[in-house]
Amino acid sequence: MWYKPEYALVILNALNSEATPQEVRELAFEQGKLTLQLYRQLIVEGQEAGEVVQGDPDMLTLAFAACIQGLSSGVLHLPRTLGIDGPPDPEIVLKILKA
Repeated sequence: MWYKPEYALVILNALNSEATPQEVRELAFEQGKLTLQLYRQLIVEGQEAGEVVQGDPDMLTLAFAACIQGLSSGVLHLPRTLGIDGPPDPEIVLKILKA
């Protein structure tokens, strides 16, 4: 994500733009759906192992995906603005899921 944040933004733009052809929008939707299913599976497995906080896995998936999406858009301009020269520590985002 840090090195290719454009990927997430291309998917997001394809989903939200009226100019995107329907078949491209459907492909972007399917890719996004697969990603969310993977996040959810990892959250459920983490809950079963006692490593992820208990709670509705769908809501935790939504919150995690929103964080990732925000980071994807933020890395395009925030590092220069804030003088940051590297990606955020993944542990910062993962702490919201830790049990």
